[in-house]
Amino acid sequence: RERERGGCKMEDVALIDECARVAEEFVRDIYYPSLDKSRTQLHKFYREDSVVIWDGTAFAGLASIAGLIEDLPLSSHTIKCFDAQPMPENAKLIIVTGTVSFADQPARDFHHQFVIAHDGNDFLLYQTVRLLS
Repeated sequence: RERERGGCKMEDVALIDECARVAEEFVRDIYYPSLDKSRTQLHKFYREDSVVIWDGTAFAGLASIAGLIEDLPLSSHTIKCFDAQPMPENAKLIIVTGTVSFADQPARDFHHQFVIAHDGNDFLLYQTVRLLS
């Protein structure tokens, strides 16, 4: 009988652990620091077939997403928590909650979902952002 943890096969546990490691790095070290401090690098996460849903409005393709990023006011994100789950074809679902302050506006809660996959050194990124308050 295969070893199990929490009802999951050990091979699934290894996949879940790797997904959590990638999510930790992506959330804490890559995406939000880039969004808050160096947006010029964010285009590297997107492909022409990427889609971002920002507070109910869809932005599809590199030019549209680049325009969204350029139009956002300066921001400061505080991550409250995040979770990650492996998906088919080596994709990962990452769900983040936290607060964000834009320029001189009061902080707002947000919910952010990413679907990312590794393709060489590039992340393919599909995301939904919802400002909650």
